[in-house]
Amino acid sequence: MVITGGGAKSPLLRQIVSDVCELELTVLRQSEGAAFGAALQALWILLKESNPELRLALITSEHFTKDLSASTAPNYKNCSAYRDGYQRYLEAVELVTDL
Repeated sequence: MVITGGGAKSPLLRQIVSDVCELELTVLRQSEGAAFGAALQALWILLKESNPELRLALITSEHFTKDLSASTAPNYKNCSAYRDGYQRYLEAVELVTDL
C-alpha cells in the first residue's frame, strides 16, 4: 500500500497505518502527490491519442519511485490490539444503531 501526504513523513503514523491495515507501506520519493498526479494524468491523456490501449498504470510505474528507507512493515503484536478494538467498536455500533 502506498501512503502519501504530510502524514507519510511521520514514522509513527506510518507504523500505526501499517499495523491497522496489516500491510507493508511504501512511501514515494515524490513529495508533491496531487500536482504530480495531475501531470501524469495529463501525460496519459496525450499519449492515449497515439495508443488508445495505453493503461495509466504503465505511465505511473515509469514515473513513481519508492523511498525504500521509509517503507514500514506491520508489527503483528500491535495488529491484534487494533483488531480487538475495532471489534469492540463494531459491537458498540450495533448496540446503538436502533437508537
